[in-house]
Amino acid sequence: MSYSDTEEYKFLNTSQKMRSLNYAKQRPSKKHTRNDFYVTKTLYDPMNTVSKKHRTKILADKLDGFSFNVPYSMNKKERWEKIDRIALLKIRQPSDDALETIVVNRVDVPYSDDSHGNTVKSINLIQNDGIATLGCGGRPHTLSHFVGQIRDLKHMDKKEADPARLLFNFSSTRQSPAKQTKRKSKQKKRRAYQNVFDTDYEDYDTSETLVLDTLVLTPIRRSQLSLHLRKSPNFLPHYYDSECEPYASEEESAVNERDSSSCDKDSIKLNTIFEVIETPLKSFEPFSIEGNILPFIRKELFKIWLEPKRLFISSLEVSHPKFVIFFEEDQGILRVRVSTDSSYTKAASRSRLIDIVKTKKGSDISALFNDLYDFINETTKGWMEDYYHKYDWNCRIKRYPEGFRCRVNSKLIAPMAASGFEFEQMNQLRQLYEQTSPKIDSRGTCSSSESLAFQAKPRFEMRFVTCPKCAMPYDCPMPLATTEDCVFNSCSCTKCFTAFCYLCEWEPHWPMSCEQFKKWTSRWDTQYFYEDHHIDGEQLRLCCACEEFYSVPNGTEDKSCPRLVCNLYYRPPFVQSHDHSHDSKFNWNDMAIKLRRHLTALKINIKNCKICGHEILPESVELRPIMNSKTAELCAYARRQRFLQNSDFEKYVMATFNAEKKEKFKNLRKTVLYLIEFCTGWIYVAKPFEWKHLSVEISNLNNSLQFIEQQIPSARDDFMKHMDELEEETKNLIELVRKSLRQS
Repeated sequence: MSYSDTEEYKFLNTSQKMRSLNYAKQRPSKKHTRNDFYVTKTLYDPMNTVSKKHRTKILADKLDGFSFNVPYSMNKKERWEKIDRIALLKIRQPSDDALETIVVNRVDVPYSDDSHGNTVKSINLIQNDGIATLGCGGRPHTLSHFVGQIRDLKHMDKKEADPARLLFNFSSTRQSPAKQTKRKSKQKKRRAYQNVFDTDYEDYDTSETLVLDTLVLTPIRRSQLSLHLRKSPNFLPHYYDSECEPYASEEESAVNERDSSSCDKDSIKLNTIFEVIETPLKSFEPFSIEGNILPFIRKELFKIWLEPKRLFISSLEVSHPKFVIFFEEDQGILRVRVSTDSSYTKAASRSRLIDIVKTKKGSDISALFNDLYDFINETTKGWMEDYYHKYDWNCRIKRYPEGFRCRVNSKLIAPMAASGFEFEQMNQLRQLYEQTSPKIDSRGTCSSSESLAFQAKPRFEMRFVTCPKCAMPYDCPMPLATTEDCVFNSCSCTKCFTAFCYLCEWEPHWPMSCEQFKKWTSRWDTQYFYEDHHIDGEQLRLCCACEEFYSVPNGTEDKSCPRLVCNLYYRPPFVQSHDHSHDSKFNWNDMAIKLRRHLTALKINIKNCKICGHEILPESVELRPIMNSKTAELCAYARRQRFLQNSDFEKYVMATFNAEKKEKFKNLRKTVLYLIEFCTGWIYVAKPFEWKHLSVEISNLNNSLQFIEQQIPSARDDFMKHMDELEEETKNLIELVRKSLRQS
């Protein structure tokens, strides 16, 4: 019996509607949200930094709709349709008295029970106007472990107390195993229809963001050829406590006893592409992974038994190329998964890889692992040659790394760049353009929709940059983009916090241009060594053998380097005993770049050997001042103070103010010292318009900073007043320099 007329269907009773074929079509569909999540707001203050009065005020605050220590269901009254972790972080506007808000992802266990301490999987917090995610590859840890990661992320001092924080705990309930509830697992049925190439061991929730250490990785689509390992439901339960070992069968226990390198299976999360090759085991002799594969694995590789018949083998993270391979026995089939992320030559084609696996017959299967290992390591695209030739070993960060460090550069001069891959950055730009309202002149005309969209976009400058430190060999570069129009042409890496100029990949050098800065460093590098090491009454010399500085008293005849190794190369008579292997062409061009710069700045002529024509280095040279004394003294003082650690200024600020004020005052001091050094160098090199007036302003700024440091320790209010005045002077100097740059 069926009712096709809609009007007749409305007047049917419930029993007739259920018998109707149109009942399922007429019934409105409901979206079922997850009901196994709870959110609890708590106050985290282990050091008791909040007073009782302030604590009472915080616990009574319900402006965000949450009461403290009350679990709120995620599915109740549909309250979580528009609120997520990001929204919770942005509920409270940052201010001086506001607590830092952190979202904690954990399992649903009592918070006061010490036996279940390892319950936190990851945390989310706001860092540098962005949301940072800290985790440990999905493995639960204690909350104090993640607090230590926050301290490292914010570069907090060891003696600095942890401030009070507001925690939103996202707790997930544990699901009962299918055997106890007598329900069939729908996941098993779903897995049977999945494609073989779409890996059948995936995480429970693929929409969540995966976290490795402190880097946030993008969600991986289900259609992507990736491998996310999880415990197989055939021999492991659906859940286990963090304090208990997961159940394993007798066969797996025997395998684990034979292999002592097994580790936690949840810690393996790979975002890579694999070539999957299957071959039948009928033509082989009695085959087993233990007998035919395991004895041939090299010692430098580590192996993990994921299942009784599934073995994971990988090389170290720093290995080039990366070697990742899986061996699996499944119903008379040997399945081999080989990582294809490395760039291979034409000889390392896909057909050759397949032939290596499928052409093995009989006892040749024992050589399978060695052939695969040689295929990855010996047929790669000349990575050693690219390693030495493509990388510039004489780059600035390799020779002078101290100027790139985060602790000596200001966040105003080198703001943090946006991290992420290209498609993430383009999505960010697309969202920015969509949120910006178009401002088009009504008198203008547009010939096409493309030109209209182009005019609607704001005048926004975005640069895709690469960190010079992360670009070094044996490192993984992080794609970066500058999302702000920085007038200083500098930014900081979100991975290693290296500050650099994104135009020339040298250290930040505003207001000097890249050409002016290279001209400045050709003399300043040598002059700074003289200012930093010179002692009155002694002569400062540079050894050409070890490139080290040493001092000798004035009037001393013996001016040789005190190191014994250096004296072996220079024995009288010097020319007859000269060793060309010491300063050969390779060592001179590649290993003595700093020495060549010093000799060029000091205008020392280098003679050539009459026999072979090689350049002959002198034993040592005397360092002397090569710049204006006032300019050199001022720049050296500013640079020395900027590189100084644990100064009286920092100690006073760390002991007196809260975290926000500490960061502000320390950053202001680094900005002032940076401007004193580089603005003085810019005036010395370029002689800009009104340079005398700028020199007076720089001198006044230096005097103001010295006055503040001399008054330490001082009253808190007086110190803040002086720092506000110093901040105004800094802004005025920046505006004057920018005005002078526009006029020049």
